[in-house]
Amino acid sequence: MAQRELRRSRDYDTVAHLRADMEHEITNLRHEVHRLHELQMAATGEALGVYGDKICAHLEKAIRELQDKVFSEVARKFGEAMGRLDALVSGVPSRSQSTKDFRFANERVDDVVDLPNPLRKMN
Repeated sequence: MAQRELRRSRDYDTVAHLRADMEHEITNLRHEVHRLHELQMAATGEALGVYGDKICAHLEKAIRELQDKVFSEVARKFGEAMGRLDALVSGVPSRSQSTKDFRFANERVDDVVDLPNPLRKMN
């Protein structure tokens, strides 16, 4: 019986020692996982920062191009409006007067065409 007790005691010590080693290794593994997690988060943050800067630069360039287009369009429209005002002030006939003299190429001045009334009741 004493040997049996001695063997159980050794087995218990061995199991306790193995259990302690296993808990130590698990603790080391947890620390390594946390370290890798922090490293991964840092790398992800850096990559997002780089791409964020590229996206901001691209958007700023697109906004500048749109502003240039809008400003040039506004300047063109303003120029057209000023041209119309100048034409009105100088006495040049307006566009609506020139459209009264519009004719198709095959139309003659003395031709009168009677078209049917589209609003007339049909029986």
